[in-house]
Amino acid sequence: MITIVFCAAILSILIIFIRILFEKHFGKNYLKQKENFKKDYSVYIMGKKAKALYLTEAAVFLFGIGYLFYHNTKIAAIFSIIAVFYPKIKCRSLLDVRNHQLNMQFRDALYTISASVSAGKSVENAFKEAAQELCMIYPDPETDIIREFMIIKTQIEMNVPIEESLEDFAQRSLSEDIRNFAEAFITGKRNGGDMVEIIINAAGIIGEKLRIKEEIMIVLAQRKLEYKVLSVMPIFLIGIFTYCAGGYMKPVFETEAGLIAMTTALVLLIAAWQIARKIMDIEV
Repeated sequence: MITIVFCAAILSILIIFIRILFEKHFGKNYLKQKENFKKDYSVYIMGKKAKALYLTEAAVFLFGIGYLFYHNTKIAAIFSIIAVFYPKIKCRSLLDVRNHQLNMQFRDALYTISASVSAGKSVENAFKEAAQELCMIYPDPETDIIREFMIIKTQIEMNVPIEESLEDFAQRSLSEDIRNFAEAFITGKRNGGDMVEIIINAAGIIGEKLRIKEEIMIVLAQRKLEYKVLSVMPIFLIGIFTYCAGGYMKPVFETEAGLIAMTTALVLLIAAWQIARKIMDIEV
């Protein structure tokens, strides 16, 4: 009988091999999102190559889980079909990561703008120079905040009011911080408010909010590690018992009661994963 260590090694090697194969044929950027000039941050459009990679990885993983729990290749194959839903789940995860990164990048942009306006530069010039400054902070020209500030810079040079450019960016983003800043900026600009104070205060508030969120993430990091270990333990124990006590586990895989028990265990395990994920998903 195949040991759990051998099965885990085979699955790991298969997933690594799949990633290497995709990178070799499609280059290192095959996972990048397909984008238009102006990005809609409420959706994540996954490319066909990335979708194929995640689909293949999920199918291999689910086949292994199905075989481990039922020792039946037909049931394992049915499990692997569920992988068709994984790209959508991955899109939601990547969307959250991208929007969190956008918030962090916007904070850096506000710090740059506040430094410029504090030095006596006009708001328009501060936004235009911020696009260049951000290129030094983020070397990748496709970084979201660089793309957005390049759009704002181009529109300013075309005599488009900065309020319109900022409002367009805020509407496309899912960030409450960006939308609040845009509203405060537009109101202050139209009513003749102190733009320097508005920008500096906004940078401070957003920076403090993100700092608190980072502290929470650090506190949760250990708990997340424990959660991942505990999530793997039932799978590991099933493999160990199957290898060390094959005769004892045989009824579990061959009787109706055993199959019901394994199905119940799998459902409870998935429910525990979801509950733990919800508990640790803290909004600031």
